[in-house]
Amino acid sequence: MKPYEVQLKQFKYGEALNSALETNHLLIVASLIEELMRRDGLVIALKDRNEATLAPLVDFITSKILNPRYSRLLIYVSNLILDMYSALLGESEVLRSLFQTLQRRVHSDVRYQKKLLSIQGILETIIASSQTGET
Repeated sequence: MKPYEVQLKQFKYGEALNSALETNHLLIVASLIEELMRRDGLVIALKDRNEATLAPLVDFITSKILNPRYSRLLIYVSNLILDMYSALLGESEVLRSLFQTLQRRVHSDVRYQKKLLSIQGILETIIASSQTGET
């Protein structure tokens, strides 16, 4: 068994999450987070963290949040972290920097999505007008 599986069976949720993060494998981490949510253990896994244990999690979220399949889950986790540790952001330059990077990445993707929607609207208008011209 993998270390995170053993720790999960022992109800060591925080350690299990840390071990899963060490794999840097999105499917493993996402599956573990979903299992923690199912067990009502996600808050327990996120609790009592410091800069050293939060930084790898925020860094992982930042690097993977744009994956459409897992973005909803990672946004949920990042919001939960912000709720739990917003006071710590004022004390830690490292965490503040990580969250600023996350914010920039999400804002950049939102701008990109808006541009794509605009292009889609233009294309739909052109296609609709070309179809009405054919009849």
